[in-house]
Amino acid sequence: MPDNEKSDSLGLTLAIGFLKLLDKNELREFDRFVHSPFFNNRSEVSSYFDVIKKYYPDFSHKEFTKENVFAELYPGTAFRDDVIRRLNSNLFKLGEEYGAYTSRRKNEFEYEKDLLNFYFTKNADKSFKKQLRNIEGFLESQEINDPEYFYNLSTLNEIERNQMLKYDPTYKRSGFEKQIVNHWKYLLSSMLRLYGFGEYEKFFFNKEYELKYADELQHIATSSNFMGSVAIEIYYRAFRLYAESNNDDDFHKLKQLIKDNTALFSKNELFHLYIHLFNYCNINKLKKDVDYSRVEFEISKEMIEKEMIINNGVIDPGWFRGIFFKIFNAGEIKFAEEYINKYRSAVSGNDSENVVNHALAQLAMHKKDYSKALEYLAKATYQHINDKWLIKNIYLKIFYETGSYEEFYYTVDSIRHLIKEEGSWNENLITPIRNFITHASKLFRIKQKETDIPVDEVRHEILTSKTIGRQWLLEKTDEIENASKS
Repeated sequence: MPDNEKSDSLGLTLAIGFLKLLDKNELREFDRFVHSPFFNNRSEVSSYFDVIKKYYPDFSHKEFTKENVFAELYPGTAFRDDVIRRLNSNLFKLGEEYGAYTSRRKNEFEYEKDLLNFYFTKNADKSFKKQLRNIEGFLESQEINDPEYFYNLSTLNEIERNQMLKYDPTYKRSGFEKQIVNHWKYLLSSMLRLYGFGEYEKFFFNKEYELKYADELQHIATSSNFMGSVAIEIYYRAFRLYAESNNDDDFHKLKQLIKDNTALFSKNELFHLYIHLFNYCNINKLKKDVDYSRVEFEISKEMIEKEMIINNGVIDPGWFRGIFFKIFNAGEIKFAEEYINKYRSAVSGNDSENVVNHALAQLAMHKKDYSKALEYLAKATYQHINDKWLIKNIYLKIFYETGSYEEFYYTVDSIRHLIKEEGSWNENLITPIRNFITHASKLFRIKQKETDIPVDEVRHEILTSKTIGRQWLLEKTDEIENASKS
């Protein structure tokens, strides 16, 4: 019996937790599932479900107790906790069977493949051939060409060949050619895809991956002309973005390929391809003095127009914030305000209010309403260290603008401690942050007339070092120079 079933609270059991996951339509369907003799031959579980479903969706009514439920099921019988535990356990198992069944049923290929295998095991050759044509037609009609698509083709080739071997044991008519080609397409696309994500994590975080066959994979992809697959070319160019050399050509080709072939990928996979585009911009902003804000805005706008930032009706807090800042950094302030108003109610998770207040603080700072910005920042109480850094970055800029001496240097020290405590960042992230603090501190001292460091010297350091916030820093150097001339 699962430990969770020993809880004194009926509302904390695994079975009730499962029922809380279901929407109204799913609950009605599960009701039919529970009462179907094919799926459930325990009448006591059906009766138990009929009693507790009345408390859906919250299952928090004061009368929703083990004792009351037991009394309704077994009037006049002394309460037995082990009976309730057993009913909960059996209902939970039935719930998981329902979840697996509905998930499988929604996967059309798996359903058709299972039916094909059924005819194969029954030696129903005519039905097998008919079903084979059906499933071949289904796959041919699919626009999506991700790794799973090629894997499905290979799987179908395997089943078809096994059927042919019943009547062709010497392989005169059957063979492996089609399956080899389709499996290679699956292997190439899936490995290039995974290698791309591996390279991304190696660049930003203290993670290591064994990617020693990268050169071989790239050679196979290019020498085979990507095996005639646009999807493989897209995964190849996504992987190439993380090479040491300048890969602007791969970036622009990939960006156009994604735009022209969105139908080849599921919404979730397309989302990850856009991540690669953003990653390239992030990496190269640190490597060289290039402003990618307009490019990032264009990518963000495409994602919004294709409704890619919303998944199951909600937006991940990190992505809500990330897209906002890409819009904001491009100077599209009106668009940024419209974005917040349109999507703030869809932000999900514990940080939903934090990211909205964070975005509002940035807008208030842009309008030089520093008091309002500080009010919003006080409400953005992040827990994760990455998020805390982003907030401290804004605090630093506000205290610079307002000339708040003690607060500015307190924030500088706070950021340095944050970097020291963080163990997952590597130097590709830490160095640009440290340089930003150094540049901002020098400019603050010049502004406060505490040093006679030439502004041109600081400007040169900003332009030639890996740093974040380069645009803001250069704006501050211009302001100091203009003020000295007036």
